[in-house]
Amino acid sequence: MEAREVLRRMLRPRSAPKAASSGDGQQAWLEAVKLLKHPFVLVLWLVTLVDSFVHNCYFNWTGVFLGPAPAAGGVGIASNWITPVMSIGQVFEILTMFVLGSTLKKLGWRATMIVGILGHAARFAVYAFMPQNTTAIILIQALHGICYAFFFATVYIFVDAYFPKDIRSSAQGLFNLQILGVGALLANSICPWLMQSVYTVNKVTDFKGLFLVPLIASSLAAVALALFFHPPKTATAGGAAFTLTVNGTGFTANSLVRVGSLTRPTTFVNATQLTAAMNASDIATPGTLQISV
Repeated sequence: MEAREVLRRMLRPRSAPKAASSGDGQQAWLEAVKLLKHPFVLVLWLVTLVDSFVHNCYFNWTGVFLGPAPAAGGVGIASNWITPVMSIGQVFEILTMFVLGSTLKKLGWRATMIVGILGHAARFAVYAFMPQNTTAIILIQALHGICYAFFFATVYIFVDAYFPKDIRSSAQGLFNLQILGVGALLANSICPWLMQSVYTVNKVTDFKGLFLVPLIASSLAAVALALFFHPPKTATAGGAAFTLTVNGTGFTANSLVRVGSLTRPTTFVNATQLTAAMNASDIATPGTLQISV
C-alpha cells in the first residue's frame, strides 16, 4: 500500500526564478488549485474568505458607528476625530509586524492565525456590548494590527513556506483572490444591505445585532481553524537529522519508508503510522522530498 507525503522546507530559493511563459503560468495556477485537495490548504483558504469578509465589515461599518450619538446607538465621536481614531489600527498594524516573527516561533502557524481571527471577534464584541465606553472603543482599534499581521501576513508567509517554489506565486494569487477579491466583494455587497435593510428601523440602527454577525463569523472561523487546520511539519534545509512520521493505511511490521529510492530505518507504530530516521543529508539543500512506503 502506497503512502505519500511531501516534506517541504522553509527556505527561499537562492537564485531568482526564471521567467515563465504564459503556458507555464497557467500550469502553475492549475497546480496551485489542485493543492486545495489537501484538507489543511482548503480549510485555510475558506477561513481566509471568512476573515476577509469580517475584515471588510470593519471598514464598512466602523466610521458609521463612531459618529452617531449614543442615543442613536453610536459612540458619539466628533466627525473630525473618526479618521484619527481609526488610524490607530494602521499604526499598530505596522508595530505588530515587528513582533510577528517571534510570535510565529513561539505559537506556531495555527495559534498565531487563531489569535488574529479572534482579534476581530474581540473588537466586534466591544462594539456590540460596550458602545457607551468611548475609551474601550478607541483602545480596541489597536487590535487591527493583530488582526492583519497575525492572520493575513501569516497566511502569506505560510504559503511561501509550504508551497513548491515553482507554483508559489500562483498560490499567493489563490489566497489573494480571497483576501483582496471575493471577501472584499462580499462585504461591500452584503454590509450595506445588512445595515440599511436588516438592522435599521425608523432610521435607528441596531448596531449590537449588526456587529454580532462578524463576531459570530470570526468565532466560527477560529474554531474551524483550531479543529481542522493541521499542516504537515517542516524541516529547515541544512538542519540536523530528525524523525519523520508517516501516516497512511495498511502498514505492516515489514513496511519501509523510502526517500526517493533509498530506504530509511523504519519503526512500525501501527497499521496507520510509521516513523523513520531521516539523515541530515536528506535535507542538506532546499527542495521537495518524495516520501513513499
